[in-house]
Amino acid sequence: MKRGSLGAVETKGNRMSNNPSSTTGKPGNKTLGLIPLVAFAVGTMVGGGVFALSGMVVQEAGPGAIISYIAAGLVMLLSALCFAAVASRAKPGESGYAPIATTLSPMWRFITMWAFYICGVTGIAYVLMSFANYLLTFFPALKGQSIWFALGAAVLLALLNFGPAALVGKAETFMVAFKLAALLLLVIFGFIHFAPAELSNWLPHGTGSIWSATALLFTAYTGFNVITNMSGSVKNPGKTVPKAIILSLAVVAVVYIGVAIALVMSKQSGAEGFAEHGLTIAAKELIGQWGAYLVAIAACVSTLSGANANMLGSADLVVHMSANGDLPSKLGHLNKKGDPVSSVTLTAVITLILLLLGVLPGIGAEALKIIVIFCNVAAIVAMVIVDVTAVKMGLEKWKTPGMKLPLGPVIPILAILTALLQIPSLGWWQVLVGMAMVAVGFPIWALHKKYDTGGKADIRAHILSGNTPMGRALLRDGIAGNDVISQASQEAAKAAQSAQAAQNAVKNLDE
Repeated sequence: MKRGSLGAVETKGNRMSNNPSSTTGKPGNKTLGLIPLVAFAVGTMVGGGVFALSGMVVQEAGPGAIISYIAAGLVMLLSALCFAAVASRAKPGESGYAPIATTLSPMWRFITMWAFYICGVTGIAYVLMSFANYLLTFFPALKGQSIWFALGAAVLLALLNFGPAALVGKAETFMVAFKLAALLLLVIFGFIHFAPAELSNWLPHGTGSIWSATALLFTAYTGFNVITNMSGSVKNPGKTVPKAIILSLAVVAVVYIGVAIALVMSKQSGAEGFAEHGLTIAAKELIGQWGAYLVAIAACVSTLSGANANMLGSADLVVHMSANGDLPSKLGHLNKKGDPVSSVTLTAVITLILLLLGVLPGIGAEALKIIVIFCNVAAIVAMVIVDVTAVKMGLEKWKTPGMKLPLGPVIPILAILTALLQIPSLGWWQVLVGMAMVAVGFPIWALHKKYDTGGKADIRAHILSGNTPMGRALLRDGIAGNDVISQASQEAAKAAQSAQAAQNAVKNLDE
Protein backbone atom coordinates (compact mmCIF):
# COMPACT_ATOMS: atom_id res chain seq x y z
CA MET A 1 0.00 0.00 0.00
CA LYS A 2 1.62 3.16 -1.07
CA ARG A 3 0.02 6.06 -2.84
CA GLY A 4 -2.64 8.64 -2.17
CA SER A 5 -6.19 8.87 -3.47
CA LEU A 6 -8.44 10.62 -5.89
CA GLY A 7 -11.21 13.08 -5.40
CA ALA A 8 -14.02 14.25 -7.58
CA VAL A 9 -12.84 17.32 -9.46
CA GLU A 10 -9.36 17.33 -10.88
CA THR A 11 -7.22 17.80 -13.90
CA LYS A 12 -6.26 14.24 -14.46
CA GLY A 13 -6.00 11.86 -11.53
CA ASN A 14 -4.22 11.20 -8.31
CA ARG A 15 -2.07 8.43 -7.00
CA MET A 16 -2.59 6.42 -3.93
CA SER A 17 -1.57 3.58 -1.54
CA ASN A 18 -4.26 2.34 -0.06
CA ASN A 19 -7.27 4.41 -2.10
CA PRO A 20 -8.10 3.50 -5.66
CA SER A 21 -8.68 6.30 -8.13
CA SER A 22 -8.80 7.07 -11.76
CA THR A 23 -7.94 9.28 -14.65
CA THR A 24 -9.46 12.49 -15.71
CA GLY A 25 -8.78 15.47 -17.81
CA LYS A 26 -7.58 16.09 -21.31
CA PRO A 27 -5.21 13.39 -22.53
CA GLY A 28 -1.64 14.44 -22.98
CA ASN A 29 0.98 12.84 -25.18
CA LYS A 30 0.35 9.10 -25.60
CA THR A 31 3.87 8.02 -24.75
CA LEU A 32 3.63 5.33 -22.08
CA GLY A 33 3.84 1.71 -23.17
CA LEU A 34 3.13 -1.49 -21.27
CA ILE A 35 6.56 -2.04 -19.67
CA PRO A 36 7.09 1.44 -18.12
CA LEU A 37 3.48 1.42 -16.92
CA VAL A 38 3.96 -1.95 -15.18
CA ALA A 39 7.29 -0.83 -13.70
CA PHE A 40 5.73 2.32 -12.27
CA ALA A 41 2.77 0.39 -10.83
CA VAL A 42 4.99 -2.24 -9.20
CA GLY A 43 7.10 0.45 -7.54
CA THR A 44 3.89 2.01 -6.27
CA MET A 45 2.24 -1.17 -4.98
CA VAL A 46 5.22 -2.69 -3.16
CA GLY A 47 5.07 -0.22 -0.30
CA GLY A 48 4.89 -0.34 3.47
CA GLY A 49 2.31 -3.13 3.38
CA VAL A 50 4.84 -5.85 2.54
CA PHE A 51 6.78 -4.99 5.71
CA ALA A 52 3.67 -4.57 7.86
CA LEU A 53 1.72 -7.65 6.74
CA SER A 54 4.16 -10.38 5.68
CA GLY A 55 5.19 -11.48 9.17
CA MET A 56 1.58 -11.41 10.31
CA VAL A 57 0.25 -13.66 7.54
CA VAL A 58 3.17 -16.13 7.67
CA GLN A 59 2.63 -16.49 11.41
CA GLU A 60 -1.09 -16.91 10.72
CA ALA A 61 -0.89 -19.50 7.93
CA GLY A 62 2.71 -20.77 7.77
CA PRO A 63 3.62 -21.94 4.24
CA GLY A 64 -0.07 -21.53 3.42
CA ALA A 65 0.61 -17.79 3.27
CA ILE A 66 1.91 -18.41 -0.25
CA ILE A 67 -1.57 -19.62 -1.23
CA SER A 68 -3.06 -16.62 0.57
CA TYR A 69 -0.98 -14.16 -1.45
CA ILE A 70 -2.06 -15.81 -4.70
CA ALA A 71 -5.72 -15.89 -3.67
CA ALA A 72 -5.69 -12.26 -2.51
CA GLY A 73 -4.09 -11.20 -5.79
CA LEU A 74 -6.80 -12.96 -7.81
CA VAL A 75 -9.56 -11.40 -5.71
CA MET A 76 -8.09 -7.92 -6.14
CA LEU A 77 -7.55 -8.51 -9.86
CA LEU A 78 -11.29 -8.94 -10.42
CA SER A 79 -12.12 -5.72 -8.57
CA ALA A 80 -9.20 -3.88 -10.20
CA LEU A 81 -10.55 -4.67 -13.67
CA CYS A 82 -13.98 -3.47 -12.58
CA PHE A 83 -12.51 -0.26 -11.23
CA ALA A 84 -10.64 0.36 -14.48
CA ALA A 85 -13.85 -0.19 -16.47
CA VAL A 86 -15.85 2.19 -14.25
CA ALA A 87 -13.15 4.86 -14.05
CA SER A 88 -12.60 4.84 -17.82
CA ARG A 89 -16.08 6.32 -18.21
CA ALA A 90 -15.24 9.49 -16.31
CA LYS A 91 -15.64 12.62 -18.40
CA PRO A 92 -12.88 15.25 -18.73
CA GLY A 93 -12.56 17.14 -15.46
CA GLU A 94 -14.13 14.30 -13.44
CA SER A 95 -12.62 11.63 -11.24
CA GLY A 96 -12.94 7.87 -11.44
CA TYR A 97 -15.71 8.06 -8.84
CA ALA A 98 -17.98 10.22 -11.01
CA PRO A 99 -19.46 7.30 -13.02
CA ILE A 100 -20.69 5.81 -9.73
CA ALA A 101 -22.86 8.90 -9.27
CA THR A 102 -24.33 8.69 -12.77
CA THR A 103 -24.82 4.90 -12.67
CA LEU A 104 -26.01 4.44 -9.06
CA SER A 105 -26.41 7.80 -7.30
CA PRO A 106 -24.34 10.68 -5.90
CA MET A 107 -24.80 9.21 -2.42
CA TRP A 108 -23.03 5.99 -3.42
CA ARG A 109 -20.23 7.99 -4.99
CA PHE A 110 -19.74 9.74 -1.65
CA ILE A 111 -19.93 6.51 0.37
CA THR A 112 -17.29 4.99 -1.91
CA MET A 113 -15.02 7.98 -1.41
CA TRP A 114 -15.69 7.96 2.34
CA ALA A 115 -14.89 4.23 2.55
CA PHE A 116 -11.62 4.81 0.70
CA TYR A 117 -10.91 7.67 3.11
CA ILE A 118 -11.40 5.33 6.08
CA CYS A 119 -9.20 2.78 4.32
CA GLY A 120 -6.54 5.45 3.85
CA VAL A 121 -6.58 6.71 7.43
CA THR A 122 -6.52 3.23 8.96
CA GLY A 123 -3.74 2.43 6.50
CA ILE A 124 -1.70 5.34 7.85
CA ALA A 125 -2.18 4.05 11.39
CA TYR A 126 -1.11 0.46 10.81
CA VAL A 127 1.82 1.42 8.59
CA LEU A 128 3.07 3.82 11.28
CA MET A 129 2.73 1.07 13.87
CA SER A 130 4.86 -1.10 11.62
CA PHE A 131 7.38 1.74 11.23
CA ALA A 132 7.71 1.98 15.00
CA ASN A 133 8.13 -1.79 15.38
CA TYR A 134 10.97 -1.87 12.84
CA LEU A 135 12.57 1.21 14.36
CA LEU A 136 12.98 -0.67 17.64
CA THR A 137 15.50 -2.91 15.86
CA PHE A 138 17.95 -0.08 16.58
CA PHE A 139 16.60 0.63 20.09
CA PRO A 140 15.91 -2.78 21.68
CA ALA A 141 16.03 -1.27 25.18
CA LEU A 142 12.78 0.58 24.36
CA LYS A 143 10.84 -2.61 23.70
CA GLY A 144 7.17 -2.10 24.50
CA GLN A 145 7.30 1.64 23.80
CA SER A 146 6.83 1.50 20.02
CA ILE A 147 3.44 3.21 20.15
CA TRP A 148 5.08 6.49 21.18
CA PHE A 149 7.33 6.40 18.11
CA ALA A 150 4.22 5.84 15.97
CA LEU A 151 2.40 8.77 17.59
CA GLY A 152 5.43 11.01 17.14
CA ALA A 153 5.75 10.02 13.48
CA ALA A 154 2.07 10.82 12.89
CA VAL A 155 2.52 14.32 14.31
CA LEU A 156 5.67 14.92 12.24
CA LEU A 157 3.96 13.76 9.04
CA ALA A 158 1.01 16.04 9.73
CA LEU A 159 3.37 18.99 10.18
CA LEU A 160 5.14 18.04 6.96
CA ASN A 161 1.85 17.93 5.07
CA PHE A 162 0.91 21.37 6.36
CA GLY A 163 3.63 22.61 4.02
CA PRO A 164 5.84 21.31 1.20
CA ALA A 165 5.08 17.60 1.48
CA ALA A 166 6.22 17.19 -2.11
CA LEU A 167 9.82 17.45 -0.86
CA VAL A 168 9.53 13.83 0.24
CA GLY A 169 8.66 12.82 -3.32
CA LYS A 170 11.97 14.10 -4.65
CA ALA A 171 13.78 11.25 -2.90
CA GLU A 172 11.18 8.68 -3.83
CA THR A 173 13.03 7.08 -6.74
CA PHE A 174 15.95 6.30 -4.47
CA MET A 175 13.65 5.01 -1.72
CA VAL A 176 11.83 2.65 -4.10
CA ALA A 177 15.11 1.27 -5.46
CA PHE A 178 16.55 0.79 -1.97
CA LYS A 179 13.40 -0.93 -0.72
CA LEU A 180 13.23 -3.34 -3.65
CA ALA A 181 16.95 -4.12 -3.37
CA ALA A 182 16.58 -5.00 0.33
CA LEU A 183 13.58 -7.24 -0.40
CA LEU A 184 15.43 -8.91 -3.27
CA LEU A 185 18.40 -9.60 -1.00
CA LEU A 186 16.11 -11.22 1.58
CA VAL A 187 14.46 -13.36 -1.11
CA ILE A 188 17.84 -14.47 -2.51
CA PHE A 189 19.03 -15.58 0.92
CA GLY A 190 15.70 -17.28 1.45
CA PHE A 191 16.32 -19.43 -1.62
CA ILE A 192 19.94 -20.03 -0.59
CA HIS A 193 18.55 -21.58 2.60
CA PHE A 194 15.68 -23.28 0.77
CA ALA A 195 14.61 -26.53 2.43
CA PRO A 196 11.74 -28.43 0.76
CA ALA A 197 10.86 -29.99 4.11
CA GLU A 198 9.68 -26.57 5.34
CA LEU A 199 6.94 -26.69 2.69
CA SER A 200 5.84 -30.25 3.45
CA ASN A 201 2.97 -29.08 5.65
CA TRP A 202 1.03 -26.37 3.84
CA LEU A 203 -1.70 -26.19 6.47
CA PRO A 204 -0.03 -26.18 9.89
CA HIS A 205 -2.91 -24.19 11.35
CA GLY A 206 -5.75 -25.62 9.27
CA THR A 207 -7.54 -24.46 6.11
CA GLY A 208 -9.20 -21.58 7.91
CA SER A 209 -5.84 -19.90 8.48
CA ILE A 210 -5.32 -19.56 4.73
CA TRP A 211 -8.63 -17.76 4.28
CA SER A 212 -8.09 -15.49 7.29
CA ALA A 213 -4.63 -14.60 5.94
CA THR A 214 -6.13 -13.96 2.50
CA ALA A 215 -8.65 -11.56 4.02
CA LEU A 216 -5.85 -9.66 5.80
CA LEU A 217 -4.08 -9.21 2.46
CA PHE A 218 -6.93 -7.55 0.54
CA THR A 219 -5.27 -4.13 0.73
CA ALA A 220 -1.79 -5.51 0.01
CA TYR A 221 -2.49 -5.09 -3.70
CA THR A 222 -4.02 -1.63 -3.64
CA GLY A 223 -2.07 0.83 -5.71
CA PHE A 224 -3.13 -0.62 -9.06
CA ASN A 225 -5.12 2.59 -9.52
CA VAL A 226 -1.95 4.42 -10.53
CA ILE A 227 -2.35 2.64 -13.88
CA THR A 228 -5.80 4.10 -14.50
CA ASN A 229 -4.53 7.47 -13.26
CA MET A 230 -1.93 7.51 -16.02
CA SER A 231 -4.12 6.20 -18.84
CA GLY A 232 -4.33 9.64 -20.45
CA SER A 233 -0.66 9.21 -21.37
CA VAL A 234 -0.87 5.54 -22.35
CA LYS A 235 -0.66 4.16 -25.87
CA ASN A 236 -3.88 2.32 -26.77
CA PRO A 237 -5.27 2.46 -23.19
CA GLY A 238 -8.23 0.17 -23.97
CA LYS A 239 -5.85 -2.78 -24.35
CA THR A 240 -2.76 -1.61 -22.47
CA VAL A 241 -4.45 -0.68 -19.17
CA PRO A 242 -6.03 -4.10 -18.44
CA LYS A 243 -2.81 -5.85 -19.50
CA ALA A 244 -0.79 -3.58 -17.22
CA ILE A 245 -3.13 -4.26 -14.29
CA ILE A 246 -2.83 -8.03 -14.76
CA LEU A 247 0.96 -7.97 -15.23
CA SER A 248 1.65 -5.59 -12.35
CA LEU A 249 -0.49 -7.62 -9.94
CA ALA A 250 1.32 -10.77 -11.11
CA VAL A 251 4.77 -9.23 -10.59
CA VAL A 252 3.81 -7.92 -7.15
CA ALA A 253 2.42 -11.35 -6.24
CA VAL A 254 5.77 -12.91 -7.19
CA VAL A 255 7.59 -10.41 -4.94
CA TYR A 256 5.23 -11.12 -2.05
CA ILE A 257 5.50 -14.89 -2.53
CA GLY A 258 9.29 -14.63 -2.62
CA VAL A 259 9.25 -12.73 0.68
CA ALA A 260 6.83 -15.27 2.18
CA ILE A 261 9.11 -18.15 1.16
CA ALA A 262 12.09 -16.39 2.75
CA LEU A 263 10.15 -15.93 5.99
CA VAL A 264 9.14 -19.60 6.02
CA MET A 265 12.74 -20.69 5.36
CA SER A 266 13.94 -18.62 8.32
CA LYS A 267 12.02 -21.02 10.62
CA GLN A 268 11.33 -18.09 12.94
CA SER A 269 7.57 -17.64 12.56
CA GLY A 270 7.07 -18.60 16.20
CA ALA A 271 9.55 -16.00 17.46
CA GLU A 272 8.35 -13.15 19.64
CA GLY A 273 7.53 -10.07 17.57
CA PHE A 274 7.46 -11.97 14.26
CA ALA A 275 3.99 -10.69 13.35
CA GLU A 276 5.10 -7.09 13.91
CA HIS A 277 8.59 -7.08 12.35
CA GLY A 278 9.09 -10.54 10.89
CA LEU A 279 11.31 -9.39 8.04
CA THR A 280 14.11 -8.25 10.34
CA ILE A 281 13.88 -11.44 12.40
CA ALA A 282 14.05 -13.52 9.21
CA ALA A 283 16.89 -11.39 7.80
CA LYS A 284 18.94 -11.85 10.96
CA GLU A 285 18.52 -15.63 10.71
CA LEU A 286 19.15 -15.88 6.95
CA ILE A 287 21.73 -13.12 6.37
CA GLY A 288 23.09 -12.03 9.72
CA GLN A 289 22.82 -8.95 11.90
CA TRP A 290 23.88 -6.61 9.10
CA GLY A 291 21.05 -7.97 6.96
CA ALA A 292 18.58 -7.32 9.76
CA TYR A 293 19.76 -3.72 10.01
CA LEU A 294 19.55 -3.25 6.23
CA VAL A 295 16.01 -4.63 6.07
CA ALA A 296 15.01 -2.55 9.11
CA ILE A 297 16.26 0.62 7.41
CA ALA A 298 14.35 -0.29 4.23
CA ALA A 299 11.25 -1.02 6.31
CA CYS A 300 11.45 2.29 8.17
CA VAL A 301 11.95 4.26 4.95
CA SER A 302 9.18 2.40 3.12
CA THR A 303 6.59 2.54 5.90
CA LEU A 304 7.26 6.19 6.70
CA SER A 305 7.10 7.28 3.05
CA GLY A 306 4.02 5.11 2.55
CA ALA A 307 2.30 6.70 5.54
CA ASN A 308 3.16 10.14 4.19
CA ALA A 309 1.71 9.29 0.79
CA ASN A 310 -1.44 7.94 2.43
CA MET A 311 -1.80 11.09 4.54
CA LEU A 312 -1.43 13.21 1.42
CA GLY A 313 -3.95 11.08 -0.47
CA SER A 314 -6.46 10.91 2.38
CA ALA A 315 -6.32 14.67 2.92
CA ASP A 316 -6.75 15.10 -0.83
CA LEU A 317 -9.93 13.00 -0.69
CA VAL A 318 -11.39 15.35 1.92
CA VAL A 319 -10.56 18.29 -0.33
CA HIS A 320 -12.40 16.69 -3.25
CA MET A 321 -15.40 15.68 -1.15
CA SER A 322 -15.62 19.30 0.00
CA ALA A 323 -15.37 20.45 -3.60
CA ASN A 324 -18.40 18.27 -4.34
CA GLY A 325 -20.32 19.84 -1.47
CA ASP A 326 -20.40 16.49 0.35
CA LEU A 327 -18.42 17.91 3.30
CA PRO A 328 -18.26 21.45 4.72
CA SER A 329 -15.98 23.74 2.72
CA LYS A 330 -13.89 24.48 5.81
CA LEU A 331 -12.66 20.88 5.90
CA GLY A 332 -11.38 21.12 2.33
CA HIS A 333 -10.07 24.67 2.59
CA LEU A 334 -6.70 25.30 0.94
CA ASN A 335 -4.50 28.24 1.83
CA LYS A 336 -2.93 30.49 -0.80
CA LYS A 337 -0.08 28.02 -1.25
CA GLY A 338 -2.54 25.21 -1.89
CA ASP A 339 -1.85 23.40 1.41
CA PRO A 340 -4.86 21.49 2.84
CA VAL A 341 -4.32 22.37 6.50
CA SER A 342 -7.86 21.49 7.64
CA SER A 343 -8.05 18.11 5.92
CA VAL A 344 -4.55 17.16 7.09
CA THR A 345 -5.53 18.08 10.65
CA LEU A 346 -8.68 15.93 10.45
CA THR A 347 -6.72 13.01 9.02
CA ALA A 348 -3.99 13.34 11.64
CA VAL A 349 -6.48 13.46 14.53
CA ILE A 350 -8.25 10.29 13.36
CA THR A 351 -4.86 8.60 12.89
CA LEU A 352 -3.78 9.51 16.42
CA ILE A 353 -7.04 8.15 17.86
CA LEU A 354 -6.50 4.85 16.03
CA LEU A 355 -2.90 4.64 17.20
CA LEU A 356 -4.00 5.09 20.80
CA LEU A 357 -5.61 1.65 20.56
CA GLY A 358 -2.07 0.46 21.12
CA VAL A 359 -2.10 1.67 24.73
CA LEU A 360 -5.50 0.23 25.70
CA PRO A 361 -5.41 -2.73 28.11
CA GLY A 362 -6.09 -6.02 26.38
CA ILE A 363 -5.79 -4.52 22.90
CA GLY A 364 -2.26 -3.15 22.70
CA ALA A 365 -0.60 -6.33 21.45
CA GLU A 366 -3.36 -6.91 18.87
CA ALA A 367 -3.75 -3.28 17.79
CA LEU A 368 -1.82 -3.71 14.54
CA LYS A 369 -3.97 -6.63 13.37
CA ILE A 370 -7.19 -4.93 14.48
CA ILE A 371 -6.44 -1.77 12.49
CA VAL A 372 -5.44 -3.87 9.46
CA ILE A 373 -8.88 -5.48 9.63
CA PHE A 374 -10.58 -2.06 9.81
CA CYS A 375 -8.61 -1.06 6.71
CA ASN A 376 -9.57 -4.20 4.81
CA VAL A 377 -13.25 -3.91 5.71
CA ALA A 378 -13.38 -0.34 4.41
CA ALA A 379 -11.57 -1.34 1.21
CA ILE A 380 -13.92 -4.29 0.65
CA VAL A 381 -17.00 -2.08 1.05
CA ALA A 382 -15.60 0.51 -1.37
CA MET A 383 -14.61 -2.05 -3.99
CA VAL A 384 -17.97 -3.85 -3.74
CA ILE A 385 -19.76 -0.58 -4.54
CA VAL A 386 -17.45 -0.13 -7.54
CA ASP A 387 -18.15 -3.74 -8.56
CA VAL A 388 -21.92 -3.20 -8.28
CA THR A 389 -21.54 -0.18 -10.54
CA ALA A 390 -19.69 -2.37 -13.05
CA VAL A 391 -22.45 -5.01 -12.84
CA LYS A 392 -25.05 -2.44 -13.84
CA MET A 393 -22.84 -1.20 -16.68
CA GLY A 394 -22.32 -4.78 -17.83
CA LEU A 395 -26.05 -5.48 -17.80
CA GLU A 396 -26.45 -2.38 -19.96
CA LYS A 397 -23.82 -3.86 -22.31
CA TRP A 398 -21.25 -1.14 -21.51
CA LYS A 399 -23.29 1.35 -23.52
CA THR A 400 -21.18 4.38 -22.60
CA PRO A 401 -17.67 4.90 -24.06
CA GLY A 402 -14.90 3.28 -22.06
CA MET A 403 -13.19 0.01 -21.27
CA LYS A 404 -15.40 -3.07 -21.71
CA LEU A 405 -15.04 -6.30 -19.76
CA PRO A 406 -15.82 -9.59 -21.51
CA LEU A 407 -18.91 -11.62 -20.59
CA GLY A 408 -20.96 -8.60 -19.59
CA PRO A 409 -21.56 -8.54 -15.81
CA VAL A 410 -19.86 -11.90 -15.07
CA ILE A 411 -16.47 -10.53 -13.93
CA PRO A 412 -18.07 -7.83 -11.71
CA ILE A 413 -20.38 -10.43 -10.11
CA LEU A 414 -17.39 -12.68 -9.39
CA ALA A 415 -15.58 -9.66 -7.96
CA ILE A 416 -18.45 -8.97 -5.56
CA LEU A 417 -18.70 -12.58 -4.41
CA THR A 418 -14.96 -13.07 -3.86
CA ALA A 419 -14.63 -9.74 -2.04
CA LEU A 420 -17.54 -10.48 0.29
CA LEU A 421 -16.18 -13.96 1.00
CA GLN A 422 -13.28 -12.29 2.81
CA ILE A 423 -15.56 -10.91 5.53
CA PRO A 424 -16.32 -14.13 7.48
CA SER A 425 -12.59 -14.78 7.98
CA LEU A 426 -12.13 -11.52 9.87
CA GLY A 427 -13.05 -11.04 13.52
CA TRP A 428 -16.76 -10.31 13.91
CA TRP A 429 -16.42 -7.30 16.20
CA GLN A 430 -13.60 -5.81 14.12
CA VAL A 431 -15.81 -6.18 11.04
CA LEU A 432 -18.71 -4.47 12.83
CA VAL A 433 -16.49 -1.57 13.91
CA GLY A 434 -15.04 -1.28 10.40
CA MET A 435 -18.55 -1.28 8.93
CA ALA A 436 -19.64 1.33 11.48
CA MET A 437 -16.75 3.59 10.48
CA VAL A 438 -17.91 3.40 6.87
CA ALA A 439 -21.58 3.76 7.90
CA VAL A 440 -20.78 7.13 9.49
CA GLY A 441 -20.79 8.34 5.90
CA PHE A 442 -24.59 7.95 5.64
CA PRO A 443 -25.54 10.57 8.27
CA ILE A 444 -22.78 12.81 6.90
CA TRP A 445 -24.42 12.54 3.49
CA ALA A 446 -27.91 13.05 4.93
CA LEU A 447 -26.80 16.40 6.34
CA HIS A 448 -24.72 17.52 3.37
CA LYS A 449 -27.30 20.02 2.07
CA LYS A 450 -27.03 21.92 5.36
CA TYR A 451 -23.27 22.38 5.13
CA ASP A 452 -21.62 25.71 4.49
CA THR A 453 -20.35 25.19 0.94
CA GLY A 454 -19.62 28.82 0.19
CA GLY A 455 -15.95 28.05 -0.37
CA LYS A 456 -16.64 25.23 -2.82
CA ALA A 457 -15.82 27.31 -5.90
CA ASP A 458 -12.49 28.38 -4.41
CA ILE A 459 -11.56 24.75 -3.67
CA ARG A 460 -12.50 23.76 -7.22
CA ALA A 461 -10.35 26.57 -8.57
CA HIS A 462 -7.35 25.27 -6.60
CA ILE A 463 -7.94 21.72 -7.85
CA LEU A 464 -8.47 22.66 -11.48
CA SER A 465 -5.32 24.78 -11.51
CA GLY A 466 -3.31 21.95 -9.96
CA ASN A 467 -2.56 24.09 -6.90
CA THR A 468 -2.89 21.25 -4.38
CA PRO A 469 -0.19 18.94 -2.98
CA MET A 470 -1.50 16.09 -5.12
CA GLY A 471 -1.82 18.27 -8.21
CA ARG A 472 1.75 19.49 -7.83
CA ALA A 473 2.93 15.91 -7.35
CA LEU A 474 1.18 14.90 -10.57
CA LEU A 475 2.85 17.71 -12.50
CA ARG A 476 6.23 16.94 -10.91
CA ASP A 477 5.98 13.26 -11.84
CA GLY A 478 4.80 14.04 -15.35
CA ILE A 479 1.38 12.40 -14.89
CA ALA A 480 -0.43 15.67 -15.58
CA GLY A 481 1.06 17.52 -18.51
CA ASN A 482 1.35 21.25 -18.98
CA ASP A 483 -1.40 21.13 -21.62
CA VAL A 484 -3.79 19.77 -19.01
CA ILE A 485 -2.74 22.33 -16.41
CA SER A 486 -3.06 25.13 -18.94
CA GLN A 487 -6.61 24.15 -19.84
CA ALA A 488 -7.45 23.64 -16.18
CA SER A 489 -6.07 27.05 -15.28
CA GLN A 490 -8.53 28.65 -17.69
CA GLU A 491 -11.35 26.69 -16.07
CA ALA A 492 -10.05 27.73 -12.66
CA ALA A 493 -10.12 31.37 -13.67
CA LYS A 494 -13.74 30.99 -14.76
CA ALA A 495 -14.58 29.26 -11.48
CA ALA A 496 -12.94 32.04 -9.50
CA GLN A 497 -14.82 34.69 -11.51
CA SER A 498 -18.08 32.84 -10.88
CA ALA A 499 -17.33 32.63 -7.17
CA GLN A 500 -16.57 36.37 -7.03
CA ALA A 501 -19.75 37.17 -8.94
CA ALA A 502 -21.78 35.08 -6.52
CA GLN A 503 -20.22 36.82 -3.53
CA ASN A 504 -20.95 40.23 -5.06
CA ALA A 505 -24.55 39.22 -5.68
CA VAL A 506 -24.99 38.15 -2.07
CA LYS A 507 -23.40 41.41 -0.89
CA ASN A 508 -25.80 43.44 -3.07
CA LEU A 509 -28.77 41.56 -1.66
CA ASP A 510 -27.61 42.27 1.88
CA GLU A 511 -27.34 45.95 1.07
